[in-house]
Amino acid sequence: MIRHIVFFKHSDAAKIKELADMLNALEEKIDFILDLEVGVDLLHSARSFDLALTITLPDIKHLNLYADHTEHIPVVEWVKVNGFETKVVDYEL
Repeated sequence: MIRHIVFFKHSDAAKIKELADMLNALEEKIDFILDLEVGVDLLHSARSFDLALTITLPDIKHLNLYADHTEHIPVVEWVKVNGFETKVVDYEL
């Protein structure tokens, strides 16, 4: 299995909430996602990112399918257009 983790940073709390809703909706739209969790930061420290996405996928093939999925691409574009900073980690379980 593959764990895909993305951290998002933005100064606008409304945009963070909107993104959280968009990301949570992916679980119902992409049938090969095994698990999806979205968490909004509580501490807001200088080191904190504002939101974390954690997805579990069956294998590396599905990570590539996820990256190019028609439901995922609009979210990626929205994140870019709205000026989010992101960091990602992908690893095998």
